[in-house]
Amino acid sequence: MSSGKKKKQTVGYRYGLTIHMGFCHGPVDAVSQIDVDDRAVWKGIDTTPPPPDSGVSGWKKLLQEAARRLRSNIVDGDTITSSTTIPIRAWHIFGGDEKEGGVSGTAEICMGEQTQGRSPLLTAALGSSIPAFRGIFAIVFRGLISANNPYLKGWQVLVSRVLSGWNTPVWYSEKAAIGVDMNPAHIVYQCITDTEWGMGYPTAIIDTVSFAAAADTLYDEGFGLSLMWNQQSTIQAFIQIVFDHIGGALRIDPKTGKYQIKLIRADYDIEELPVFDPSNVSELQSFQRAGWGETINELTVAYTDPDTRKETAVTVHDLANVQAQAQVVSQKINYSGINSHDIAQRVAIRDLLARSSPLAKAKFTVNRQAWNLLQGDVFVLDWPKLGLSGVVLRVITVSTGTLENGMITVEATEDAFGLPISSYGTQQDQGWINPLAPPAPSPARLLTEATYYDLATSMTAADLSFVEPDDGYAVIYAQQHATATVDYTLKTRVGSADFVAVDTAAHCAVATILSDLVIEEFSAVNISIVGSLDGIDEGDYAIIGSEYVRLDDIDLDTGLLTIARGVLDTVPQAHATGSKLFFAEGFEALDPKAYPDGALIDAKVITATTTDVLADDDAPIDSIEIVARHNKPYPPALFRLNSDYLPAEVDRAVTVSWAHRNRLQQTVYLLAQDESSVTPEPDVTYTIRIYDQDSVLCRSVTGLTGTSYTYPIEDELTDCGGMQTHLTVELLAVRDGIESYQSHSHRFERNYGGFGFEFGSNWGGA
Repeated sequence: MSSGKKKKQTVGYRYGLTIHMGFCHGPVDAVSQIDVDDRAVWKGIDTTPPPPDSGVSGWKKLLQEAARRLRSNIVDGDTITSSTTIPIRAWHIFGGDEKEGGVSGTAEICMGEQTQGRSPLLTAALGSSIPAFRGIFAIVFRGLISANNPYLKGWQVLVSRVLSGWNTPVWYSEKAAIGVDMNPAHIVYQCITDTEWGMGYPTAIIDTVSFAAAADTLYDEGFGLSLMWNQQSTIQAFIQIVFDHIGGALRIDPKTGKYQIKLIRADYDIEELPVFDPSNVSELQSFQRAGWGETINELTVAYTDPDTRKETAVTVHDLANVQAQAQVVSQKINYSGINSHDIAQRVAIRDLLARSSPLAKAKFTVNRQAWNLLQGDVFVLDWPKLGLSGVVLRVITVSTGTLENGMITVEATEDAFGLPISSYGTQQDQGWINPLAPPAPSPARLLTEATYYDLATSMTAADLSFVEPDDGYAVIYAQQHATATVDYTLKTRVGSADFVAVDTAAHCAVATILSDLVIEEFSAVNISIVGSLDGIDEGDYAIIGSEYVRLDDIDLDTGLLTIARGVLDTVPQAHATGSKLFFAEGFEALDPKAYPDGALIDAKVITATTTDVLADDDAPIDSIEIVARHNKPYPPALFRLNSDYLPAEVDRAVTVSWAHRNRLQQTVYLLAQDESSVTPEPDVTYTIRIYDQDSVLCRSVTGLTGTSYTYPIEDELTDCGGMQTHLTVELLAVRDGIESYQSHSHRFERNYGGFGFEFGSNWGGA
């Protein structure tokens, strides 16, 4: 259906493409989120319970994620664990058509398995000669990527890889994952043994006892890491980054020639440590203690926030050192592989302890009693001449000497690297609540059928002439939710078909009436308004229930609304306190498709914020049956019984009167019920139906063309079988067998006013 008021103009363009994006080596374990320009366009479900030792916080996060999904408008699905195809429906993520569009299309998630086939989307675009791109985690996307801006925004994918992609059997799999992170011992193990991108050493070169002990400790600490090696540095440098995070060292045991992991922890008993003193040390070459000026007293550790996946930081202080130096000396360290507030706090304290204390360094030559000292080991140094007794040092390097000279040279530093068991502080809650809450369903909606007035005021005369008399058009009015929704999209369907977007509209203001509305021609009622009244004028129509009313006056100070009742093709009806009144005119969403009389239409209101849209499954369904409303004659107005409007009692003969209305003429001003007749619509007649006290039809009078009809008492007594306590009169308009959309109806008490009757056989006399 074309529209005079709503004629579409090209104001911009949508942009789409087919793109193949490679992210990392594959295969990967899972894909849990896809972002475009740092905004989520797809999220996966993770229903895995948190580890047993995660406490309340772990379960809280799981419940928060469940709640997020209940109100999310993004097309979500199960966390992806194998190559698959998913829909992405986030067209409003950058503001929709009014701004920079969003992302909407089909994404092939290519996990990189060795069984991965060719991409159907790439094959369609490039032909069947393309490879399957196995061993690479990639996404092939085809669809819309923006509006009014032809530039592709950056894509980010949240993936996890712990058990996939091993070209050796997965080692110690039960301790490989720590939450969503990977056990650092397993990271190092794979870096050493992977034959494709790692160092390629055989697994036999690993001291599995040492590695398993380290894996157990890190697992118990909850010290998992999530890191990406981009191959711009050597694998050895990447391994060192891992040990910088966890506080440890990779070393080779000279007895076995195997790799070991040594974690730097306070995991020793001083009484059991080897002791080096003048009895076995041939020369103490140096012993120096750092000055306060060589230390720091404020340390900032940058790490990855587990919720936002963005860099955040924690800062710790040594107040005694600040006093000693009379100033703050700061340092920042980046540990991007840490994804835990607690671990970041503990690591910050660990590193501050090492950097804020004036630790001693020593270098000495010792006999073969130090033959089994390795990097990271601890020992005790006693040196009476310097007043040293029970000083715990940790080995930095060991030189084992030569065949001619078997003396061993050790360089060590005072130990201060015990990882604290408890954190000295907790992550502070930001205390900030995002005002842009996820979109929520419209709290009040009114799905109805367009009136003749709606069509005549929104279409050209030529277009209106092509509207079929037996068709109808669905329209909906929707209230704005309390969240910052900007507009909504109307989606409709017939039967079991898919919902299709048909129009976008602004929300309308909605009022709640604070007292009952009885059937009358004019009303003044107090209301409570939700939404802006901008664009609403006196003389516009509003809708309450199925009754259209004219807005005559709105006093915003008192909340008093004055309305003319039953305008257009409706008549006054009763409405209870709490009923919703929609300030409707000009705020409709219209389905432009013409539906035949009798069609059943389902509709959904898909609300949108500036960054997101409501998920289709979260939108309630409203339904309507098309009745070709626009083609029905208007009911008459000025309904009177013996010259009174809705009298409680009617005496003697019943005279019904009314005024003409004309749907073809009433397209500028909404006539009130009490206004005079106009030229009637051609071929319109009136029907009166009279019902007895038991609501049984007594008489039906059709084909009336005037503005009144009198029902004689004599006829009433014959039709209804005698005197009645009550009668009901119904008045409606008819044109070519088509009855008006609504009709007047009133039940009243019957008073015969002393009218005499003969009962049985009686003699009369003068």
